Amino acid sequence: MTRLNVLLCAALSLALTAQQAFCQPAQSAAPQALYESALSRLGQGYPWQASLLLNEALAKYSSMGDRSGVLRTRIAQSELHHSLGQNLKACKTMIAALNFSVVEICSTGLSGNKTHADAFNADLLALTSERLHTRALTNLGFYLSALGNLEASGRAIQRAEEMLESPQDDSDSELLLVFAKANLEKFFFLRNQNRAARDDSPLQQKQLQRESAQYAQVALSLYERLARTSDPSISLKARLSWVELYSAIGTWSRSVSQSSPLLSLQRRKRETYTSISSSLSHSSFDDLPRSEAIYGRIRWAELQLENHSSPVALQSIYALAKDSLQDSRELENIRGQSFALGLLGQIYERSDQPSEAQSFFRSAINQAQSINAWDSVYRWQWMMAKSLAADGQRDEALAHYRMSVQSLEHVRNDLLAVDSELQFSFASEVAPVYREYMHLLLDSVEVNSVEPALEVYSQLQTAELENYLRCGRLSNISIASIKDAPSTVYILDLGDRYEVILRKKDGTYVRHQPEAQVVRASVTDLQNYQDTIQTSRFDSNVNASLYLNTRILYEQLFEPLEEHLSEGSTVNFVLDSSLQGVPIALLNRGQDFLIDAYAPATILQDHLLPPRQLDADSLKVLIAGISSKSPSMKSSADPSLKPLPEVQVEVTQIASIANKSVSLLDEQFTLEKLDQSLGSYPVVHIASHGQFSSNPKQNFIYAWDSTLGGQYFQSALERQDLSQNSIELLVLSACQTAKGDPQSSLGLAGLSVRAGARSTVASLWKVDSGATTLLMNLFYDGLREGLSKAEALQQAQQGIKRLPRYSHPYYWAGFILVGSWL
Repeated sequence: MTRLNVLLCAALSLALTAQQAFCQPAQSAAPQALYESALSRLGQGYPWQASLLLNEALAKYSSMGDRSGVLRTRIAQSELHHSLGQNLKACKTMIAALNFSVVEICSTGLSGNKTHADAFNADLLALTSERLHTRALTNLGFYLSALGNLEASGRAIQRAEEMLESPQDDSDSELLLVFAKANLEKFFFLRNQNRAARDDSPLQQKQLQRESAQYAQVALSLYERLARTSDPSISLKARLSWVELYSAIGTWSRSVSQSSPLLSLQRRKRETYTSISSSLSHSSFDDLPRSEAIYGRIRWAELQLENHSSPVALQSIYALAKDSLQDSRELENIRGQSFALGLLGQIYERSDQPSEAQSFFRSAINQAQSINAWDSVYRWQWMMAKSLAADGQRDEALAHYRMSVQSLEHVRNDLLAVDSELQFSFASEVAPVYREYMHLLLDSVEVNSVEPALEVYSQLQTAELENYLRCGRLSNISIASIKDAPSTVYILDLGDRYEVILRKKDGTYVRHQPEAQVVRASVTDLQNYQDTIQTSRFDSNVNASLYLNTRILYEQLFEPLEEHLSEGSTVNFVLDSSLQGVPIALLNRGQDFLIDAYAPATILQDHLLPPRQLDADSLKVLIAGISSKSPSMKSSADPSLKPLPEVQVEVTQIASIANKSVSLLDEQFTLEKLDQSLGSYPVVHIASHGQFSSNPKQNFIYAWDSTLGGQYFQSALERQDLSQNSIELLVLSACQTAKGDPQSSLGLAGLSVRAGARSTVASLWKVDSGATTLLMNLFYDGLREGLSKAEALQQAQQGIKRLPRYSHPYYWAGFILVGSWL
C-alpha cells in the first residue's frame, strides 16, 4: 500500500465489510442480494468484481425508483473507489449521488470559480436531514480532504454536523463525523508541512509552525477521543492515525528551533505516544472482522517499519505481516495478500536478505496484477527495482524501473487529482521512481544510456507539471523531435552527483560530471543572493560573492561544453528543479558573461509547443499595465508594491514599435477589457506587479480591479472558445519569482501552460522599472528586425549591460525566456 493510500484510506471506517461467503448471484437476484454480495467480495479483496455487482445493484434500484437503495449503493461505490486511492472518482460519485449541481468542486474546491462555490453552498443547504445524507456528506468531506480541497471539505463536514442534530441519527454517524473532522485537521497540518518545505522565510516558517501545532493538537485530541470508543474498528483506526500524525510532527520537529510550538507539542504527547504504541503492539486484532484485521496489522507494521529497524522490531513486524498473509490466504483476499507479501519483501530487504526479498516482491506484483491494483503494482515493481539495483543486477533492475513507470500511468489521473499543496505524495511516492531509474541509467558510461535517461527525465518533468497544475495530461512535443532545434544543455541533479549532458544539433551527445559539492554550494549562495538583491545589490562583498559563484558555475557546468558549440548560437537549457532559479545569462566567463556569446532559452520541461517564429511584419501586441497604485494593490498586505510610473513610457514605446496594438493602462486594465482583447493579439505584454510560486494559489498578476490567478488565461480562452495556442509570446515585465521558494519557477511554467503560450519572458527578481522599460524597448526592436525571441532578448540584455548606469547584473541578468526560442 502506498504512503498516499495509507493516508487516505485508513481514516474512513468503511461499511464494506465481508458479512457472508461469496456466491455469484443469478441475473434475477434482488438488488439487496447483489449489494451484500458486493460487500462480501470486496472484503475478500476483489474490488473489481465488487464494482460490477454494485453497478448491477444500482441499475436495479434505479429501475425500481428506490432512492434510498440508489444512495446507499452510491455510497458503497464511493467507498470502494476511496479504498483504491481513487479519491476523485469517489468524490464525483458522491456529488452525483447527492444530486449536487457542480462536480467541478472535486477538482477546484472553493478556490476556483466563485459561481461553482456558491452553487456548492446552495446544494449543501438544500439537503434534508436524513441519515444517508449525513453519511454521504461525511464521506464527501473525507474525499475532499484527501484531494486537498480543505475549505470545501470543511463546509461539507460542517453541514453534516448540522444535520446530525436530528434524533434519527445514531452514534455510528457521529463517530464517522468526528473522524472526518480529525482527518481535516490532519490534512491542514500536512498542507502547512508541505508549504514549509518550499518556503525558507523565517517569518513564514514561524507562522506555519504556530498554525500547524494548533491543527495537530485538535486532530490528536479527536483521535484520542475516538481511540476510547467501544467500537474496535474505529478505535484501532484512530490509534493508527494518531501514531501516523505524531510521527509526522516528529519529522518536522527535527528541523525547527527549540522554541517551536511543534517541538513543545511533540514533547507533551510523548507519554501518550508510548501508551498508544504499547496498546497497538499488544493488540491481537482479534476483536475486528478478519478482513479489517488484515489491513490493521499491515498498517501498524508499516508505521513501525518507518521508524524502527532493530532485529527485535523487525521480528515483531514480521509476525504481523505473516498473520496478515495467513488470514488473507484463508479469506482468499488477493489485495490483502499483495500488501502482506510486499511488506515481507521490505522486511527481508531491511534484513539484508535480497534473494528472499525479491521472491516476496515478485509474488506481491503477481497478486496485485491479477486484480489490476496498479497502485500496488507500481510500488512493488519499484521496491523490486531498488533491491535488484542494490544487489548488482542492473539489467533486471532497469527492467523493473521501466515497468514501474509504465504502471504509474494507470494511476496518474488519481494522483493528478490531489491538490499540489499536498505534494508529499508525489515527492515521496512518485518522483523517486523516475529519479532512481534515471540515476541507474546514467551510472553506465555507455553513450546509448543517455537518450533513455533523458526520456525518463522528460517524463518526470511532465509528471511534475501535471501534478502542479492538476490539469490532466499535457500533449506537447519533445525538443529532440524538432527539426533544426538548437543545441540543448541538460543539467540534472541526481542527489549524489550532477550530470551535464549536451545534445548537439546533429543529435549526438556529450556528457560530463562536475564536482557536486562545489556546484551545490554555489547554487545555494546564488539563491541567497537573489533573496537579498533588492536591498544589497551594490554591496562590495555581495558582488564579490556573485561574480565568484557565477564563475564557478561556468567552469563546472558550461566550460567543458564550449568546444562543441558555436559562439553566437542559440542554446537551450533544460534545468533540474533545484537549478531553475540560476540566471544562466549571468554565468561568468571571466572577461564577459554567457549572454555575450550565446542566446540562452530556458526550457522548464523537455516537451513544449511546436516552435513558431513571430511575423516581424505583422507584430500585434496586447499591452496592459499599471503605473500607479491600483485598488487591487491597496488591498494587499505586501509593502513592496510601489507605483511603476515608467510603465506609462513602456506601454507607449511598445505601442509605437508594434504594427498593431491595444493598450490597457491603469483603470483600463480590468479583467473584462482584457477578456475582450485576448485572442486577437499573438503577443500579450503585461507590465504590472506579480509573483510566481510553487504554490499555485500564490501565482498572481495585479490587474486594476483584481488579481489574475494562475487559471485566468485558460478560463478566459475557454470562455471565448479560443485555441489554447493563441498566445505566441507572453511578456511579464514586472513580475518576479517568489522569494525563499527554490521551486517558484514551477509557477512560471504553470502560467505559461495555462496561457497556452509558446514562449514567456519574465524575471527571476524584481528589477528596476527604468531599466525594464529600456530593455523591453530593445527587445521589441529586435522582434521587429526579425530576430528570434532568444536572439531579441540577448540583444536587449547586451544593450542594457553596455550602459554604465545599468551595467550591474541586477538590471539585466534576471530576465529569462521560457519555452520556444524562435
